[in-house]
Amino acid sequence: MTTERKEFIDGLKATIDVWNAKIEKLEAEVKVAEAENRRELQTLLQQMRDKRDDAAAQLNQAEAASEESWKDIKSGIQAAWNDLSSAMDKAMSRWT
Repeated sequence: MTTERKEFIDGLKATIDVWNAKIEKLEAEVKVAEAENRRELQTLLQQMRDKRDDAAAQLNQAEAASEESWKDIKSGIQAAWNDLSSAMDKAMSRWT
């Protein structure tokens, strides 16, 4: 694995770790939220989990790709990752 690819994958993993921490924080807030807020938070949590799962699938694709196919798919993975990151930030900003 090239250094560039390893750094790219490590960056994706670090971002997923940050998202997991945000999801855990929101899960704790759901437990103490009023009933009305709880429903909204649960919906938001599900959206965040779905985005995280999409990101993990992209990460798996990046890790599984051969060096040759990696060159072909990198820009697509980066574009999809940017979209997922924006969606996750937007979801978090609705509550925080």
